[in-house]
Amino acid sequence: MKIIHIGGAKGVGKTTTLDYLQRLTLPSYTINTIALSTFLYDLANKRLGKNWQELDFNERATIRKSIPDEMLQLQGDAVILDSHYIDMVEGSPKLIVPVELHNWIDVHIIIEANTSEILSRRLKDQSTRKRDLNQAYINTELVAERSEATALATRFQKPIYFLYNSNFEATAYEIMTITERYLSRSRKEDNHENFISHVECC
Repeated sequence: MKIIHIGGAKGVGKTTTLDYLQRLTLPSYTINTIALSTFLYDLANKRLGKNWQELDFNERATIRKSIPDEMLQLQGDAVILDSHYIDMVEGSPKLIVPVELHNWIDVHIIIEANTSEILSRRLKDQSTRKRDLNQAYINTELVAERSEATALATRFQKPIYFLYNSNFEATAYEIMTITERYLSRSRKEDNHENFISHVECC
């Protein structure tokens, strides 16, 4: 099973793009699309009978350690993880991808958009924090997402793609194409090619 992590700053259109992706089909493969935060919350309830917010530090660590095993139990050829690479904590970016997943992720995809598009989308979301409605702040998030994702991919020699999201449907198709490419290679070779040749901007 391949694990494809899709990140991007809030407001790049990631969720909408993934909605389009689920309408596309790869006849030869079964793909699960999972929101990582929801997956963690469900695991907390399943394993400990608690809400994620009720867990202490050690309990959260236990749940995070169980992620790979739980994913291996899913039926299918690939898992697409809908998440983020960073969160802004007191104005500074912090890597939030669970360490237990770092070496399990097979492909990294970053969805990007320009700051004015992101600001426009955030203004429509009443839950958006006031501090997030600032173009300089948004740009910091975009740079941090790209930087942390690149560092993680480089460290574990995994491919990384940057997709500019000018059209939801077109970006969804690009994700499907990337997914199919790696699933096809997996069946033929069952190994990874060198990371250096697979840094692409689309």
